[in-house]
Amino acid sequence: MTLTNIVTSTNTVTLTNTVTLTNTLTQILPVQQTSGMTIIVGLISALIALIVGGIAWQQFSLAKEKFRLDMFEKRFDVYKAVELFLFKAAVTRVVTNEDFGELNKSTQTLSFLFGDDITEFVNKIRNLTRDARFLKDEFDKMPQGEERKAKYKNYEALQWELYDANNFLQLKFEPYLKFHTWKYGLIWPEKKKPFKLIVNDIRNDTKPL
Repeated sequence: MTLTNIVTSTNTVTLTNTVTLTNTLTQILPVQQTSGMTIIVGLISALIALIVGGIAWQQFSLAKEKFRLDMFEKRFDVYKAVELFLFKAAVTRVVTNEDFGELNKSTQTLSFLFGDDITEFVNKIRNLTRDARFLKDEFDKMPQGEERKAKYKNYEALQWELYDANNFLQLKFEPYLKFHTWKYGLIWPEKKKPFKLIVNDIRNDTKPL
């Protein structure tokens, strides 16, 4: 059931219960009601509506919190899948077809859960890994020589890009997984400084004097 259905259903129940109780009280009281009795009936009806409305709001809030928590868990599952794949690609340098299959399966909902920045980041990791594996297969079969050295140099350049991505993986996903992102309703993180500029700032801060 969606949040809209929950709210609509709850509001219907609230209105029905309020009308029913008001009619019941009207029937119980004498037919010749005084103005004071009319005011009491109105106050009781308003109080009942307020109580039921409070319950409806509580149910709506709980449903919204569950939605946020579900979103966080789905995002975290994607993050862990990308983290495992990138570790194999950048650190162990051994990625199988099964690993590519697992990554594709785990990131099917990527564009629905994250912004374009994460989608582009994951696609870049996938492409870099594929290109690096292709180069390695090539130079492994080649005899020693300048051509093999050139291919190996290109391979190492791709591996360094993957290693760089592995170091900044958590920073890249962090805006989507921070506590306030789901706790306070910020399903999509606020736009901040571009990721490339953040990486450059960190690199500049960590350069040896």
